[in-house]
Amino acid sequence: MEAKSPREDANPYRPGQMSYGRKRLYNFILTVVVMIVSVNLYYLGFFGTYEGPLHPQNVGRTLAGWGVTPTGILIGLIILTIMAFSWDYVLNGFCTLFGFRLTCAKPLKEKEGFCDSPVKRTRITETKSGTLEYTYLCLQGHRLREARFHRFKKGRFGHTLWLVGVVCCAIWIYVS
Repeated sequence: MEAKSPREDANPYRPGQMSYGRKRLYNFILTVVVMIVSVNLYYLGFFGTYEGPLHPQNVGRTLAGWGVTPTGILIGLIILTIMAFSWDYVLNGFCTLFGFRLTCAKPLKEKEGFCDSPVKRTRITETKSGTLEYTYLCLQGHRLREARFHRFKKGRFGHTLWLVGVVCCAIWIYVS
C-alpha cells in the first residue's frame, strides 16, 4: 500500500473539496475580512486619499525625521531582495555542511526504493589518497558511505517575494 501525500488526503476545508454552501460561506467570510482590512487601511491614509498616519507624505516626513535617505531605502530593498533570492541556497549549504536532512540511501527492493530512514554521520575516515569520507548510520542499522540529501525548495511565495523585490528596486531606481 502506498502512502498518500498530505496534498492527496481529503481535506474538507480546501476550497476545491467543499460543498456548495460551505464554499459560499468561506468566500463571504473572506470578502468581509478583506473589506474590514481595506476600510481600516483607508482611514489610516494608506491609499493617499484620506489624511492619516500612513498617508505617503506623513510616512515620508517620519522617515526623513529618522534620517532615512532614498539611497538607504534602495540599499535596504536590494539587501532584502538578495536575502529572499538566496535564503534556500544558504540554508541548503548549512544543512549539507553539518549533515542535516540526510536519509539512508540503501536500496531495498526494486519497487520499494530506498530505506529513507534518518541518518547520522558517525566517523570521518581518511583514505589512502588523503581524502576524507563520512560513514552514515541509519536507524535501521545500515552503515553506508553515502546518504541522500533532501534540500529545501523555494515555493511560490519565496519566488514571488524576490520577484517583487526586483520590481520594487527597478521602480525605485527609475523614479529617483
